[in-house]
Amino acid sequence: VSATAAAGNIYVFGGRDRAGQNYDEIYRIDLQDVRIHKVAELPTPRFGMGVTALDHAIYLMGGFDGRRCYDEILAFDTRTNRITKLANLPAPRAFGSVVISSDKLFYLGGWNGIKPVDDILEIDPATGASRLLSRLPSPREFTAAARYDDKIYLFGGSDHRGTYLEDVFEIDPESGMVLRKTNLPSSRTRSSAVTVEEGIYILGGWFGYKIDEVLFLDPSSQQLQIELIAQLEQGVSDIATVNLEGMIYLIGGANEAFQRQIRVQRWDPVSGEMESLKFRSFLFW
Repeated sequence: VSATAAAGNIYVFGGRDRAGQNYDEIYRIDLQDVRIHKVAELPTPRFGMGVTALDHAIYLMGGFDGRRCYDEILAFDTRTNRITKLANLPAPRAFGSVVISSDKLFYLGGWNGIKPVDDILEIDPATGASRLLSRLPSPREFTAAARYDDKIYLFGGSDHRGTYLEDVFEIDPESGMVLRKTNLPSSRTRSSAVTVEEGIYILGGWFGYKIDEVLFLDPSSQQLQIELIAQLEQGVSDIATVNLEGMIYLIGGANEAFQRQIRVQRWDPVSGEMESLKFRSFLFW
């Protein structure tokens, strides 16, 4: 699934299950009463979308349905639960990373339906107009990315040969300058990154198996090193991570007790405690 936080709630979009079934549902996770509410539907079932939020709007870019790679930029209004098409990307995209910086959207890398690409696209959220800001050093998909202060950080991914990557890049969203800053402890793809006040967490990933590591990057540090700070109870990959009020939510897979619910785990980065949320409403899928 793809997910983000907006207006104090978590929103979950589309997704794909273990059997290869794609979904078009949009869900709101209400953490106050621990319920999942279906609030809308995507135009078509899809997964691998880039998703990010700005104020009351959530922007969804591209995606894949198993046959078609999409180029749509969709806008979902959390006040009305309406989804509209804003514009089109220059070309189809899926499995890239999307971040916001200085009220601009940035789509990094991804897959165009044929091969990974190296584009860094800057997108105006008001009009959906996009431009090629810069290029990554090489094409890559399934990266993880997060913004910290006025820089974007991109982690790992896989290239056109399917090789897993270990690079960590710092990207200036104003100039488009891309600098290789350090390496992950090991190559990995399909990780997830989330920003907190102190820095960036990089969770899980895939290296022929699901990785259980939680890494931490403090971008304000002069040495800019990646630290291994925790290990999850089990490996995870292809999940969404959301920071909401200092708690990190890991979203994806099936709940271990209720297989018809999306697994949502809440991790406290201060205490290290992890709990799996059991929702009062079921998802029949």
